[in-house]
Amino acid sequence: MKLYFNITIILIFCIANTCPVFGGEQNAITDDGKRVLLRDDGTWEYDKSVEYMDKGEFDFRKIKWGMNKQDVIASENDQPTARESNYIAYACKLSRLDCVLFYQFIPNGKLYQAGYYITNEHINENLFIEDYHSIDNSLRKKYGEPTTINDVWKDKFYQNRRQKWGMAIMRGDYIKGSEWTIEKTTLQHMMAGDNGKIEHTIIYKSVEMKDIVEKLRESEIEDKL
Repeated sequence: MKLYFNITIILIFCIANTCPVFGGEQNAITDDGKRVLLRDDGTWEYDKSVEYMDKGEFDFRKIKWGMNKQDVIASENDQPTARESNYIAYACKLSRLDCVLFYQFIPNGKLYQAGYYITNEHINENLFIEDYHSIDNSLRKKYGEPTTINDVWKDKFYQNRRQKWGMAIMRGDYIKGSEWTIEKTTLQHMMAGDNGKIEHTIIYKSVEMKDIVEKLRESEIEDKL
């Protein structure tokens, strides 16, 4: 089982709407106000994610790291627009920006990573940088100054030509990034590019599950050697 997914495939499914809405569990409310999950086979169980919601203790949106896929879907109160064994994804809006919201799970079914992939398109490449600064300013207001700031020029050809910085990112010459450590979560905001395409991501990762993920990654690489 692959640990990492191809975000491009998810984008094709979500944006083009070629991916079906998956069935399975549905949400319902009992007469006494409790939320339950209804299954296709006629069985049901209480929605465990409510326990987290009642406490208001979340690592990202309305989830906690280590949740299973079923609980994450219940927290969104909607069925995903893309789904595989190790991820689920939704088409969504982040302020004025179109994006894909994704959740990623390790092979034992536990959630370890989630975030947003911004999908807005612009003719003027510098508008991508405006999108980046808009999001980065919002993150700074919420979480304070970043632990780490990465503004990296791999090729300095456009460094002194600010009007070309968007082009520099699309070429892969310039990378922008900020990182925060927030209790149990590492938050990474990044914009990078290559071959004329820009990737703008906001990724939340479990700090406690980092070692587990690294071991799984190493094992996956070894299996291919």
